[in-house]
Amino acid sequence: MIETRPRPFYELEDLNWMLIDGQFYQEELTRFRVTRRTVYKIDKKVNKRVRRGILECLVRLRVYSKDFDSWIAASNVEMSQVNSKQFYETL
Repeated sequence: MIETRPRPFYELEDLNWMLIDGQFYQEELTRFRVTRRTVYKIDKKVNKRVRRGILECLVRLRVYSKDFDSWIAASNVEMSQVNSKQFYETL
């Protein structure tokens, strides 16, 4: 008789610590490393405000839901992208 062991699976959380629906096997996952050079594409600018004399834009990033909208200094918002340091400082 061959003994079989259950395959391990993973439950994932998003950046807001919300559980992602489903369970995933190791071969379904891809390692992704975020560095200061990682660039995110902006889907659209949602709003503007002035805070402490600095113009800021509320941006929605492509592939992310509105839960991850971030206020970023307008001077740091390029045509359609923002780097990871600017994004994670706002979470």
